[in-house]
Amino acid sequence: MKPYEGLTYEEKLACISLYPEEAKKDSCWCIRQEAYRALGYTEEAKKDSDGSIRKEAELYFKVLNDNNLSGKEVEVKLDGKVYKAIIK
Repeated sequence: MKPYEGLTYEEKLACISLYPEEAKKDSCWCIRQEAYRALGYTEEAKKDSDGSIRKEAELYFKVLNDNNLSGKEVEVKLDGKVYKAIIK
């Protein structure tokens, strides 16, 4: 497998599931955000340097904790966009 550092932006997005930890720590906030969206938010995401990622992580945990929705699909509105997620 190709080293993560040698991947292009597009390859990183396409291969998030192959490099989950690297993607969550990528220097590009877009890669990190897509990694969390695909793999699930963690407590680590609530401390991310990017405000959008922190906001989505807070929303994720708010929905999870307020509604005990583990295993269910939810919709979250953020900046006028609707995101669907399955709560792990």
